[in-house]
Amino acid sequence: MANQKAELLKLGIFLSVMAAGLLRSGFKRMAQTRKVLDAGSVPIASAPQGFVEIQGHAWPGNPLYSYIEGKPSVYVSLLVQEKVRSGKRSHWKTIFRDDSVEPFFLADETGHAVIYPDKARFEVSSTEMSWGQLNSLQRERVQEAVRKMDPNFRSGDENWIFKKTLRVKEQVIAAGAPLYALGHFQTMNSNTLPRPAVGLGLFFSHLAKLRKNPNALRSAFDFNRDGTVSFEEWYRGYASVAEATTGGFAGNTPLVLPAGMQNTNSCFGVLAHTNLHELYLADCHQDELVRRIGSYNLLRLVGGALLCAIAAILIYAQFNPALLSNFNM
Repeated sequence: MANQKAELLKLGIFLSVMAAGLLRSGFKRMAQTRKVLDAGSVPIASAPQGFVEIQGHAWPGNPLYSYIEGKPSVYVSLLVQEKVRSGKRSHWKTIFRDDSVEPFFLADETGHAVIYPDKARFEVSSTEMSWGQLNSLQRERVQEAVRKMDPNFRSGDENWIFKKTLRVKEQVIAAGAPLYALGHFQTMNSNTLPRPAVGLGLFFSHLAKLRKNPNALRSAFDFNRDGTVSFEEWYRGYASVAEATTGGFAGNTPLVLPAGMQNTNSCFGVLAHTNLHELYLADCHQDELVRRIGSYNLLRLVGGALLCAIAAILIYAQFNPALLSNFNM
């Protein structure tokens, strides 16, 4: 009987911890959704100083390139993990992590703002692949990144390369991709700020040209030809326009637009983390962000409430012999 009580108490405490985690996550996401919905988006050119919500497109200063796709990007986070076993259990141990802190830009048709991503909170979709799923070029990119942090790393080290217990996780915001920002905006003299990579004005000019014919735009972005454009296809489409208008930011031949197309885009200020306001960034616009935050949130809350109820019964049973006798272990 004593052992049964002890086991039930352990289970009750364990379920209580799980319930607390689910409820905390659920209520935190509810609060974030409310915060996003309550903030009103403003164009960059008319953004007031202080806490603002701005939606536009990501643009690099010094272009980065993703490790898995090799595409021009503004933000790249790389995580290499190894599966470590301890007895009958296993867990993923991080053996390398690199988060870019290079300033980049949030731009719309009215202008652009510099984003300093240091200390920002990101809501960015990720790609996960095992080491065996990477091709030789992808492996080479990852190895090169690791060598910069660990010069002693040997590319032929069987303990690292040939194990099937390695995985690579990457978060990327592509150049030209949708970008959402919620944080503190400050107007500053543009002469003292970083400058965006060439082609930003051409990017918006080309988008304006495409948007004049919505059917043609949807057709161009419907990559799988199923008659609808998913969020992933919009994302890929905007990124492809950025590559086309700049030649991939790598000195290739950029897209040439007809004479008279605008090729200017002015800087109006800075978005950064402050003591009063965190900087919240997402690789999508508000509608998709709300859907993403709220995904499975009801299940979190219901699951947390059920676990909490079960844990309460198990713990209460410790003080009620009649109830305890109903449990057979």
